[in-house]
Amino acid sequence: MPTVNNQIKYQIELKNCNIIIRNVSVEDAKSMIEYVNIISSESDNLTYGSGEFNFTVEQEQKYIESMNNNPLNLFILATINDEIVSIAQIQSNKKIRLSHLGQIALSVKQKHWRKGIGNQMMKTLIQWAKNNNFKKLNLEVTTTNEGAISLYKKHDFIIEGTNKRSMMIKGNYIDTYYMGLVLD
Repeated sequence: MPTVNNQIKYQIELKNCNIIIRNVSVEDAKSMIEYVNIISSESDNLTYGSGEFNFTVEQEQKYIESMNNNPLNLFILATINDEIVSIAQIQSNKKIRLSHLGQIALSVKQKHWRKGIGNQMMKTLIQWAKNNNFKKLNLEVTTTNEGAISLYKKHDFIIEGTNKRSMMIKGNYIDTYYMGLVLD
């Protein structure tokens, strides 16, 4: 995972596909919105559903800028043939007492599940966090998302608790796990 001044860009072959992992840029705003609108209709594993992500291109550009302007945030994507197939981020907290923590979010387009893309994105996030002196990474995942839970456990995340009825999807309450990875 080559990084220079917080910049990430590398290519890797995974299960018969070449992916490029790199930082998100403001030029990606329109494609990012299209990606989010696709994944929000593919599964019930996200905190938003189909049609709920209503950012304009300008709003997405501002969000990307705010993420990229904080040296303790990371916002990356993976592409196959210039198509965004995954996005991931680590957000830090400006509060001194919480500044050692990073909050992870990760998604992969459904047609690219089980190709190793999520695994590679997670490796990139963890290595970047270690390089930037984070002491712990946190994430939240639905208790029914067995594939993601397996991925996170593969990277030594542990379940630290359950958030009961944290989401309501199609009239049903869904619990989520709090998972964490201590880095030191």
